[in-house]
Amino acid sequence: MKRTKLFAALILVLLSAGSKASAEQTIPIEVIEQTAPSTRDLPGGIPVKCEYHVTQQCLYLRVNAALGNVCVTIENLSGGSSLEDNLNTSPGLLVIPLAGASCSYLITIETSAGGIYYALFNL
Repeated sequence: MKRTKLFAALILVLLSAGSKASAEQTIPIEVIEQTAPSTRDLPGGIPVKCEYHVTQQCLYLRVNAALGNVCVTIENLSGGSSLEDNLNTSPGLLVIPLAGASCSYLITIETSAGGIYYALFNL
């Protein structure tokens, strides 16, 4: 009987440790509005949410509104390299591969309507 209780307690500890580890695999990134003339009245505020998935080494951009064509620039502020891509967006998820080098990054999102959003984060 004691073995069963001990085993059950051990499983609960391992499960809680596993859920904490999986929560740490995602880094939320705050997106800041610089200018957004055409999206200022959107419900829910800033139309882009951002997070970095450590295990997948990908940047996830969750787009909550149809922004049309956007230019996404990711700059490595520590090493000087950058990645730029022009995307046609609609509400949904954009996945951008980004190797997890330990440094600071600046993400700039510019919409064709003149909206500019940015985010700074460290890996």
